[in-house]
Amino acid sequence: MLEFPEYAKQYPPGWQNIIDRLVAKLDAIDFDITVLQAKSKFASLRFYTRIKGTKHYEDYIWKVVDKFVAEAEAESTVTCEVCGAKAELREINYFMVTLCDEHLKERLKNA
Repeated sequence: MLEFPEYAKQYPPGWQNIIDRLVAKLDAIDFDITVLQAKSKFASLRFYTRIKGTKHYEDYIWKVVDKFVAEAEAESTVTCEVCGAKAELREINYFMVTLCDEHLKERLKNA
């Protein structure tokens, strides 16, 4: 069973589909997994979990969870954090962001 409390949801709206797919994969594992935090750090997704369960399976489950999380984190680096469109990592005023061309222009207008 996957637990994903509201306080742990600290990611931008454009990554919601990535999160939804990741949560579905983790929930399918059918293990006691708690999401501690999902957020943006250095313009990509960071997803922290805790797993409770039988020691015998714990190493294997961690490897599976790590694989799914790594795939989602990699996908976030090419997905606009605002709208979910195809994007690139960019630097604006010394801050890294992942934005599509449209939202980059908008952000630069307001910078």
